[in-house]
Amino acid sequence: MTKRILCGFFVLVLAIFCSVPVYSFDVVSIKAEHVTTESATMLVTIRLESKSLVSLTSLLYFARVWNQVENSYIDYDKVDYVALSRFCADLFVKYLGDENSSFMEIKEEIDLKIKRAGQTLGVGLKLDDSEKNGLVVGGFVPDSSAIKSSITTGDILVSVAGKSILGMAASDVTTLIPDKEGSVVAFEFTRPASGSKPATKFSTDLVVGSIDRVVLSSKIVGNNIGYIKLDDFDIGTDRIERELKEIEKKFGYCGVQKKLILDLRDNPGGEVDVALVLMGAFLEKGKLAFSTEEGNSIDEYSTEIDTIFGGWQVVCLVNGDSASASEIVAGSLRDSLRVKIVGEKTYGKGTMQSFFSIPGYGCLKLTTGKTITSGGTYVADGPGIVPDIVVEQNDKDLAMGIDRQLNKAIEILSNSSVPATTILSVSSSVNSSPKTSSTSK
Repeated sequence: MTKRILCGFFVLVLAIFCSVPVYSFDVVSIKAEHVTTESATMLVTIRLESKSLVSLTSLLYFARVWNQVENSYIDYDKVDYVALSRFCADLFVKYLGDENSSFMEIKEEIDLKIKRAGQTLGVGLKLDDSEKNGLVVGGFVPDSSAIKSSITTGDILVSVAGKSILGMAASDVTTLIPDKEGSVVAFEFTRPASGSKPATKFSTDLVVGSIDRVVLSSKIVGNNIGYIKLDDFDIGTDRIERELKEIEKKFGYCGVQKKLILDLRDNPGGEVDVALVLMGAFLEKGKLAFSTEEGNSIDEYSTEIDTIFGGWQVVCLVNGDSASASEIVAGSLRDSLRVKIVGEKTYGKGTMQSFFSIPGYGCLKLTTGKTITSGGTYVADGPGIVPDIVVEQNDKDLAMGIDRQLNKAIEILSNSSVPATTILSVSSSVNSSPKTSSTSK
């Protein structure tokens, strides 16, 4: 009897957690009256691959409902049991009441993998919307359709797929480009007058393909102050380290002072491994960057790369849409270095999510831990990171091209006569164990 119950139990677990449709639980005789007290006690705490303990009673309850529907419902043969399994999995996760946990369909999982690889679909145009003339081509993504075309920097975009882009922001133009690889899209440009050559209009077709997402950008502001903007942390560890080194070389070539503004505004977060590399760009190798608490254990994450901007004075910009990894980096840089944080209170997402693939059906995104800054402060959900200097931004100022937060950061660094930031000796205030892995979360 025990063997039959065990067999039935594992078939049921397979059905629920792997979404394999099992069309009749009667074949394995899983019925509540067949479960003895001894066998129920033995099975009720069987540990599955996840950290949760599954209640046999709850599984049997679900199995009996499923079985009764299949045996008694008039249109049982019209039920899509695969879709029903997905629906149940989605409902299961939603019932947790955690907005950061979810069940992801296959397409969502694929899109996530592409994004986390630092890629997207596009034509490879970099548009600058800070010019008064409109959307101007500021550059190209390597190995893209745009870089192989006749388009040059300085050309002004007029229309996409026959639709005028007058008054549109650069981010809105992407909505006019099909989200399908291989699609051909017509672009119209105006090339400004140059010397004796008059302004001309021309059209060209570009092909949508897989390209590197533009996540990290840089420029020089104020009196030779470096500025780095990171849109999110889904860029990959090798790529962000490479691009940060390239930026440092560019700054050195241009005579930039050892002063830097790190802009994490509107950055929703991403991979903690990328956050670790970014921290390593400022901290000495081997220094504690941040910690995570999972269950009863705490893992410490220490920097693993050679310092790129060591000794630079840094100001970090944040706002209400800076979340997760952005908050870890901002808070830990303040704890470990004398970094000023300027802007508005951050979003307040102090949890870490892990992804568990369910082959053929999608994946689960589940909250698995809490994040702790290098100084031992929990980035608790809600409060967020409060800036050292609060500067509010409004849409009216932004529409006029006025960035008060950036201007304040420039002012701080321009007036600063303090020696280059030195690394503080900081130890976590929580009991911790050495980091054993750098698994991406």
